[in-house]
Amino acid sequence: MSRDIVRELALAALIAAVIAAGPLTPNELAPSLLIGGLAGAAWLIFRLRGQRPGLGASEAAGADDRVTLGTATAAVRSWLPWLGLVAVWCLAFWPTLEWLWQQWTASVWVNDHGLFMPPLIVYLGWTILRDDPVSEPDSSSAGFWLVAAGLSLSVADAAAGTRYLGMVGLLVSLPGVTLLFLGRRRTRLLAVPLVLSLLMTPIPVTLSTHLYLRHATAAVVEPMIRAIGLPVFREDTVMHLSSGTFVVADACSGFSTLYASLAVAIVLVFLVKSPTRRLSILVLAPVLAVLANIVRVASLILIAHFVGDWTLDTPLHEATGVASFLVVLTALLAVGRTPAELEPSV
Repeated sequence: MSRDIVRELALAALIAAVIAAGPLTPNELAPSLLIGGLAGAAWLIFRLRGQRPGLGASEAAGADDRVTLGTATAAVRSWLPWLGLVAVWCLAFWPTLEWLWQQWTASVWVNDHGLFMPPLIVYLGWTILRDDPVSEPDSSSAGFWLVAAGLSLSVADAAAGTRYLGMVGLLVSLPGVTLLFLGRRRTRLLAVPLVLSLLMTPIPVTLSTHLYLRHATAAVVEPMIRAIGLPVFREDTVMHLSSGTFVVADACSGFSTLYASLAVAIVLVFLVKSPTRRLSILVLAPVLAVLANIVRVASLILIAHFVGDWTLDTPLHEATGVASFLVVLTALLAVGRTPAELEPSV
């Protein structure tokens, strides 16, 4: 049996297993195996259909009027394997993708930058492949094992319900997909976009507690308020002023700004040519993010003290978070020069 046939059988078996064990199929064993088997068989039949010998001499004379239709059919068939793999991938990772969407859109304070990462990754990947001088098709069977491992983690997460296990599977499967359809050389070219995919991972805001970000923020804000002549007493992350009590909560720790700033910094490091500017961006990103959040928290406390604590329940509260990130973004772009001067360096 040829290697191509073995690979097609293995891929069909993988598709059948993933669909049978996936979260969208019935929990009963018999219907799940039937649906998975039908999906795998349909994929195998479709793949083997195209491996037919060419027309004989007696048939070639009447084939001219079918050239256009045949060309269109061949074009559609060349895209169907891609669409089939995308459909299977989306089916297996649907719970993870739904969870990602919820995490990215839940709040302006947490993981909001994740919504912009997929289009950015796709754009960078497309730019790299567009400039690749080698256009011959390539493939590496090593990607099969990465895809299989990623899909297995997704299936396991359907039972465990951790979501992060499925996220790991999704990240593992991405280089597997590029290896299967683009080969080893192009996968190496796509190393930067693949690394950037790690930044899609939602990070719990409670992680900032373990990093002591809100404690550090409160510790620096206290002397800033006292420096302008206001009496303040700090108890851990609770600030006591004459006008009331203010809590530096996890959402005010600046962790979201820090995470988003690091994501932008990594992208800029890829775009900026100067090694000195690259190092400056990486060093300044976390420093500016923390400083911007400290200024933001101090400003909110002062506004609440002089105007009223009702201001903390207005859009001003969230707007200051967006503004602090925009300040950091502007500074990082300034360090990397203007966006027009940013050029990919591979």
